[in-house]
Amino acid sequence: YEGLELKESGEVRAGEIAMMSGLDDVRTGDTLSDAASPQELPPIEIEPPTLAMSFYANNSPLAGKDGGKFLTIHKIRDRLEREEKVSVALRIDPDAPPNTVKVRARGELQLSVLVETMRREGYEMAISRPEVLLQRDEAGRLTEPHELILLEAPEDAVGSVMEELSRRRADLRSMEPPGAGRVKLTYAIPTRGLIGFRSHFLTLTRGEGLLSQEFEGYSVFKGTVESRPRGALIAKDPGKVTRYAYEDIQERGVLFYPVGTDVYGGMIVGECARDEDMVVNVTKEKHATNIRSSTSESTTVLDPHRELSLEQALSWIRDDELLEVTPKSLRFRKKVLDHSERRVAERKGQMLPA
Repeated sequence: YEGLELKESGEVRAGEIAMMSGLDDVRTGDTLSDAASPQELPPIEIEPPTLAMSFYANNSPLAGKDGGKFLTIHKIRDRLEREEKVSVALRIDPDAPPNTVKVRARGELQLSVLVETMRREGYEMAISRPEVLLQRDEAGRLTEPHELILLEAPEDAVGSVMEELSRRRADLRSMEPPGAGRVKLTYAIPTRGLIGFRSHFLTLTRGEGLLSQEFEGYSVFKGTVESRPRGALIAKDPGKVTRYAYEDIQERGVLFYPVGTDVYGGMIVGECARDEDMVVNVTKEKHATNIRSSTSESTTVLDPHRELSLEQALSWIRDDELLEVTPKSLRFRKKVLDHSERRVAERKGQMLPA
């Protein structure tokens, strides 16, 4: 390159940027040298993947209705294999179950950017909650990846931030005295604890917080990190969300979709106010009668529905749930859509495959 222009050259000096053709399988860290006197340079060390996420073909009743162009698992696999060649921190697990593509990546942000890029390209898929890649050390102890994070937040938000990090099993390393109304914090935290934290951190700091992270290594497993504290509201039957049902259900939790949205049985339509899942009839219609009442025409104010971003959605779902991603929509669903089959699977203590 000369400036922004691409020009052919017979030689390249150190520090210059060049493009080469005729080499098929080249990865970051490989050495290109003269065959007569090969000299291998030390390979570049890349931080290892710490999270994995499974991709499935979308098999919900609404599959293909949002303008998706690429729906099959083969199309999804081809796209991810192309991404693996250009993304140095992305790996495809060769031992994934049939009809599943398991991708390993450096972090939640990388996965969410990949999924968002694919949906804009016309891909439609179902994805699982990100899971942390665990290992065992020489002593046989279970270990997990840890990150070193540096945060800067307004002084009045530090208490809430520290409380949230404590809940996520983070250890405080340093805290600089407040200056100009801001505080700098350094924490060591399990990668599991970082899932969903970035967006929550911005909420706690009203968008004024700064966060950076660096892979620190594997340390002893720190125990359970609490996932979402509330259950899900699950649609009982297919149809459209009605105003009559919305009025009734909003007292039991927060809905994710407005009136008129298409739903199907097993689809998650909101977050329950309690810590257990609840099946609700979100398509229920009000029966008409011949009796009129002075209060029958009164209008109940509907609570606004909550819309989650892709990154928030990935951290919200549980292990027995999937996120359905289409070019136009994000939908939550149970892995097992049939209510009877799901209850049987829950009694057995394990979920059936998607």
